[in-house]
Amino acid sequence: LDRMPVFNKLSPMPTHIIHSTLSRAADTAAILNQDRNVAMIANYNLREIDAGEWAGMDSHEVKQKWMDSLSPPNGESLNDFAIRIQKAFNEILSKDDYSTPLIVAHGRIVNAIDTIYKIPMRSLQVQNCEILKFIPSTKNQYPWDVYKCDLRDGKIIEELTDWSQT
Repeated sequence: LDRMPVFNKLSPMPTHIIHSTLSRAADTAAILNQDRNVAMIANYNLREIDAGEWAGMDSHEVKQKWMDSLSPPNGESLNDFAIRIQKAFNEILSKDDYSTPLIVAHGRIVNAIDTIYKIPMRSLQVQNCEILKFIPSTKNQYPWDVYKCDLRDGKIIEELTDWSQT
């Protein structure tokens, strides 16, 4: 896992790892935690959006359908997905003992957050195993400053992403 060195240098270290129940997120969480022994909690509501009949289609075609605000037949609308993600975040953020949670989930969550805060759908892409740090902010419509965490010369570098500029 190429993000392991970044995770190992995070400060503060997460108090809890809350992850999607889907295996790719759960497995990633377990790998990140193998030397840390941080409390891990599976959260069903952090699952990826249900793409219904779009599952297995060309990813560029599906991305365009989402950008056009279409919903997949026999799947989940972006609004329903956003409600589910908001429920998960509210649950996580309301727990006093989760002072520094690490959420291991899926990239489409960014679009759910946009939907929650009534920000037009953006073509944002989260890279596989990318580590993002969300810091509360009141400067923009988007309620967080979002930093991409990376490792350079053995040190954590936090770069403000474009997501915070709305």
